[in-house]
Amino acid sequence: MKKAVNTDKKIMSYTVDVVYGSHPGKPKRMLELESLAANNKLGPGEADELKEFQAEQKLCTQFNFEAHELEHNGTEWVPKKQSEAEFKGQVDNTLAL
Repeated sequence: MKKAVNTDKKIMSYTVDVVYGSHPGKPKRMLELESLAANNKLGPGEADELKEFQAEQKLCTQFNFEAHELEHNGTEWVPKKQSEAEFKGQVDNTLAL
């Protein structure tokens, strides 16, 4: 898409949908911190560290995107029919364990 806009000077429109769900698995350190928390044995700074891991678990799991070229029909910008500048796909957002 960057080439279509910067080099080919096309007018583009795009959408991105963000998908939320459960991330498969937890980092080893998070499991350790959860165990310490369950036994009221968190050390200095470990409660904040655990909160950071918990926040990461709420990040999106995937981005879906779609882009297409636009053309002006005399009154408004509309998707161009039979354009070579069409993009559609997804990007998984997986957390490192």
